[in-house]
Amino acid sequence: MPILLPDIPESERTPLVQQRVDIIALQQERIQQLQDEIARLKARPRIAPSTLESPSRPPRDPNARRPGTAKRSKTAQLTITEDILVPLDDRPEAAVFNGYEDLTGCGGRSGIFTRN
Repeated sequence: MPILLPDIPESERTPLVQQRVDIIALQQERIQQLQDEIARLKARPRIAPSTLESPSRPPRDPNARRPGTAKRSKTAQLTITEDILVPLDDRPEAAVFNGYEDLTGCGGRSGIFTRN
């Protein structure tokens, strides 16, 4: 919406007044350009393409592992420095020995370690 300037009689059109009128006209032109650009940029929303017709993935093998889950054995690279037998305190009377399982631990300790 351009601003309508009143008609200025020739007797009042000094060079300063004419300069101001020209500046106002340039500013109105620039404002109109910017408003047109804003309207052009806002006009079209970005709509993603339809996924209804996209090809489906082949079914996964239920026994296969998920992608990216390949594991490597890290215990083969560890240097075993000490074997510790952990006694079972307060064993229940009805407990039956069913064998044992080797565990590999890698815990950082700080402080003094004494063995009794």
